[in-house]
Amino acid sequence: MNRAPGSRHIPWRLFRHEAAARTSFPAWGFVALFVVSMVLAHLCQATFGAVAIWPANGVLVAGLLLLDRSRAIAVLAVCFALNICFDLVVREGGLQSTLILSSLNAIESVLIALVARRFCGAALRMRRPVRLARFALLAAAPAVALSAIVGLTLLGVSAADLDMYLASWISVELVGCLVVAPSMIILAQPRPPRASRFGQMSPEVGMIAAACVFTALVGLRIVHLPVATVLPVLLMVSLRLSPKQAAVMVLAVSTIVTLSFLVEPSSFEAFGFGSSQAERQSGLDIVTRLPSFYVYLASILAIILPTSTVVSEKSRLQARLQAHTARIREDSRRLSLAARVANEAIEAKRRFLNMISHELRTPLGQVAGFTSLVATDPGLSPESRDQVAKISMANTHALELVGDMIDFARGEMNIEVEAFDLRETVVTVLDHVRNNVLLRPLEVEFVNHMGDDAFFEGDARRIRQVLRLLLHNAAKFTPHGTIGVEADVDADGARLVIFDTGIGIAPDRLPHLLEVFAQDDNSATRAQEGMGIGLSLADKMVQALKGTWSIDSEVGRGTRISLNLPMTRAARPTASEDQGRAPRLLIVDDHPANREILGLMVRAVGCETDYASDGVEAVDSARVHAFDLILMDLRMPRMDGFEASRRIRTFEGLSGQVPILAVSAESRDESIGACRDAGIDGFLAKPVTQARLLETLSLWLDPAAAHQARADQATSMNRAA
Repeated sequence: MNRAPGSRHIPWRLFRHEAAARTSFPAWGFVALFVVSMVLAHLCQATFGAVAIWPANGVLVAGLLLLDRSRAIAVLAVCFALNICFDLVVREGGLQSTLILSSLNAIESVLIALVARRFCGAALRMRRPVRLARFALLAAAPAVALSAIVGLTLLGVSAADLDMYLASWISVELVGCLVVAPSMIILAQPRPPRASRFGQMSPEVGMIAAACVFTALVGLRIVHLPVATVLPVLLMVSLRLSPKQAAVMVLAVSTIVTLSFLVEPSSFEAFGFGSSQAERQSGLDIVTRLPSFYVYLASILAIILPTSTVVSEKSRLQARLQAHTARIREDSRRLSLAARVANEAIEAKRRFLNMISHELRTPLGQVAGFTSLVATDPGLSPESRDQVAKISMANTHALELVGDMIDFARGEMNIEVEAFDLRETVVTVLDHVRNNVLLRPLEVEFVNHMGDDAFFEGDARRIRQVLRLLLHNAAKFTPHGTIGVEADVDADGARLVIFDTGIGIAPDRLPHLLEVFAQDDNSATRAQEGMGIGLSLADKMVQALKGTWSIDSEVGRGTRISLNLPMTRAARPTASEDQGRAPRLLIVDDHPANREILGLMVRAVGCETDYASDGVEAVDSARVHAFDLILMDLRMPRMDGFEASRRIRTFEGLSGQVPILAVSAESRDESIGACRDAGIDGFLAKPVTQARLLETLSLWLDPAAAHQARADQATSMNRAA
């Protein structure tokens, strides 16, 4: 048979499924209960003239569902044989009617078990209300009705009596099956985890006993109350019972009600549907009150088990909800803990990078400063000058590697927008690269299509870094020939093309260029140096600048990398008149070598200098002297640069308005927020070169330019923060 895709196939099974728990009730026990049920039904018929209920088929259904294949077949065969013998010997029925009734009992039981297995689940967990309803409406009721119709037809009952016998047959067998089969199945199921044993539940056991006693007193007319008063009592007790306890109460109450009906049928007079006063006073009390008995017993069944299973299902769902809530809370706690650990790791990483940046850049900066000063000594021999140049070049390369690694490890790229000259920025980078390739057969070119007016609003520092990384990469893969930059202006900003005539890049390597620590040649004998983070770092910076780039390369002919940087045009700054006196600067640093280097550089451009070794001395000097500019280190003993700047800003007059520039080996991105809060106007990263220092002094010693720069720096710091 073809099934719809995705549908779940449920086999038509009869016997105990592997998902169902094994019952401890023996197979012979089901046979014994079957015999007892037949004997009680016969005694009821012989004594009272009517069979109230027929529980034998319910016992057989429970056996078929709870026993495995071999034992279930054996029980079915034995019960079928005993049914035939009992009808022939005890009831003295005819052979034909005996075979019909015995066969119908067996077939009806098999059919109920088969449908129940199909629609009530493999494990037959009758604790759930929906499965209990399916058993009654889909399995028991149709099978009993079909058995009654077939049986009455085979027995030749006349059409005039068919309705009466059909109603009696269905009532007797259906009520018996619903009383016995679900209760036995529930009792056979294992005890749920964390549930107490039945005998240990004294309050519930007491309530069951009290309900049974009250039912017997009312049913036997010892207490003159309508039998309907028993129903609300049973409902209240059922609300406190587990399904197993409810199954016990169903069996007990059903037995008591049946015996009460047989002994005192007048108790059910209020349920005597369709019978007259004369009939009720005649000897037909039991027969005429059978419908009322079945309605009453069905009401009990509809109250006890469904109520208990609904309450049990509610408790089960509440337990699952509580467990799910507990898991969510635990997951939330773990996520919170993981987030806290991650934040602590990020903070530790930030502190570590700041420490590494400071500890590495400080000595390298000192080397750079002293070599640049030594290189200007006119008494150096050509050989010594060449050696100093090589030292400076190697130190510069080490500084660039340290800076690249720290920027890459940090991940975040802060952008500071200010007015700058793009042409001058490109020229500065090209001059730097040109100095690094002096000893190689390389030409460094600048193709300028922008003209002299190339002022933009953007982050000049990041653009310099991108150009430096790409140009160093071009020089590394160009043994001889030409490298350079082509610059032009477009409607959205600027377009920079970094070109070279080097070895080029193979097409299959282009998708891997941005991989971290990747090299075009990863062999042990590769000729090019580097760590393989240049292009990846450049890509992050271009993304931070909201720009785009593309690569066009041909093996053996070179590479062209096109950068499109969206920027707005800026006005050319105006220079102020010379003030006619030498500017006076305060240099604050706890390292004597750093103070000496900065002092030599500053005095070389005609400035006067004062010195302070920590923040305390800086505050005292700024209080009594008028300075044009303060170069402030950030990390110092006794008082750091942040606190010193905050105190200087509290001074009245020009002393509190003096420009303060942070001069530090720490990361600019990490320190920018603290600098802003402390009232620091700008940031000068160590190592400080002569050219960078001269550019900075020219800006901040010009009052008009300094005023504009202070406004630009404030805007930039606010954006960065």
